[in-house]
Amino acid sequence: MGKSGIMRKTFAVLLSASLLIGTAVLPGCKKKEDPDPQFVSKHDSLDALNELKKRTEAGVRYHPQGEISKFDEDKYYFNYFHYEMKDFINALLEVDMEYVDDWTHDQLKYPVYEICLETFDNTIEDSSQLTDDQRKESHTTFSACWSDGYLITASGDVLKCDTDFEKLCESVGELSEIGTYGFRSRVFGRVSALWHDKWYPENMMSLSDYLKDRFSNNGMVIREAGRWIAEFKSRDEEKITVTITNVSASELVYGEEDATVFTKIDGNWYLVPQDPSLEYMAYPAIGYTLFKGDSVDLDLRCGYLPKGEYAVLVDLGTGVTAEFEYELVEFSV
Repeated sequence: MGKSGIMRKTFAVLLSASLLIGTAVLPGCKKKEDPDPQFVSKHDSLDALNELKKRTEAGVRYHPQGEISKFDEDKYYFNYFHYEMKDFINALLEVDMEYVDDWTHDQLKYPVYEICLETFDNTIEDSSQLTDDQRKESHTTFSACWSDGYLITASGDVLKCDTDFEKLCESVGELSEIGTYGFRSRVFGRVSALWHDKWYPENMMSLSDYLKDRFSNNGMVIREAGRWIAEFKSRDEEKITVTITNVSASELVYGEEDATVFTKIDGNWYLVPQDPSLEYMAYPAIGYTLFKGDSVDLDLRCGYLPKGEYAVLVDLGTGVTAEFEYELVEFSV
């Protein structure tokens, strides 16, 4: 494995809809009569935020990490922080917030703020030895976006949060203007998947840009697969299963990770947002060997996807340091 993208895949996703200025409805969209049952308000987001608060106050045991992105028409801003997260959470919890169940997507307007807050248990040295429950306990996260007085969380809650969010963000430092979205926006991708019948490529990362960002820009070599083949096997509500077979004379290396899914738009592939309702999963950074002629089924976690043409990207190590091959395995929803 050894790839930073696998270690920190929690935020590796994009905005997936083109927001209009003001309160206009997003282009080409329609409201669903029956919202996706995975995105149902549970009224538990404030509990998650308070749990994060406790962990930021627990001394050195938990390592805090946060990100804030601001989207304002065609300008994008970002800030990454650590120990300032405690002050930000305290300030957010001081705001009068109440759960609402009548929020609709046509209330979205600029500016939009995306917040991703998390803590990791510093006492754990090897997460590969943990059970799934222990991994969840070792990591706490809160993801949400703020727009026009509402906080929309990754779990499906919407809270009335009428405050000066720009001023609130000042507690963690200045936001710096950036030229691209990066991978960080999750919640709006979820909203888009629920209420829109198409993806918008102008707000998505192309396959070539993704490969550059994840591999080439980190000093790794990536090329299309020639030593192995991959076939789509099945898909259910939790995962996509792909069978890979080593057709070369050399040994290959694969690992465990969430699905990286692309959608085809006008003949081109674009990265789609990962379902933010998926629980965080800390995969062990271990490479497994696939010997000549052997096959293995890879189970790749993937949540809700709207109807469309998709492909899951599978990448394997060739056995040469920092050299990988990839293949897109196509399927439809």
